[in-house]
Amino acid sequence: MEKINKNLKQIFLVLVSFMILAPAHAEATALEVVKNTSDQVIERLKNESDPQKVNQAVDDLIAPNFDFPKMSRWVLGKNWRKASSDQQSRFTDAFQKLLIKTYSKALVESDNVDIKYLPVHAADDSKKVTVKTEIDRQNGGPKIPINYRLYKAGSGWKVYDVSIDGVSLVSTYRGSFNDEIKKKGLEALITDIESRS
Repeated sequence: MEKINKNLKQIFLVLVSFMILAPAHAEATALEVVKNTSDQVIERLKNESDPQKVNQAVDDLIAPNFDFPKMSRWVLGKNWRKASSDQQSRFTDAFQKLLIKTYSKALVESDNVDIKYLPVHAADDSKKVTVKTEIDRQNGGPKIPINYRLYKAGSGWKVYDVSIDGVSLVSTYRGSFNDEIKKKGLEALITDIESRS
């Protein structure tokens, strides 16, 4: 978790720039979608510093393109099956808001970055694909590898996990939340996430 927090300022602008999987690109490959959308998102957000406007932009761009229900199921693991339908719904909503708030905060504080797109090694008919990028920070720090895991959803793509510097967001949250559930229970975790988002 410390690795993720350490790099948030440099990487979440790129993370959000990837997440506009616009209908106009529905037939494009995942890599083409990443390349085609990054420039327009960076342009839209680069001069924005109002946290509320950034948060709204992040919500507009990410929510339709992340599979938050799938991410929520994976993050909770076996605890998802034990949760009531109300708890599942509340957790999914709170988890989505938490991620969006985290992204928004990082966007406001983000420095300029250069993105290098690596070749995608997948068959044309693949239902799942990993888009690999490297983030070159302007401050001269080490490059940050960011891998986006997507699956085919109809004629487009949905993101279901992101790995930053080799650390999966879903796995990281899963471990952290599992510990909290063991100590305080699922309801306490949901209430805590709701209070943070």
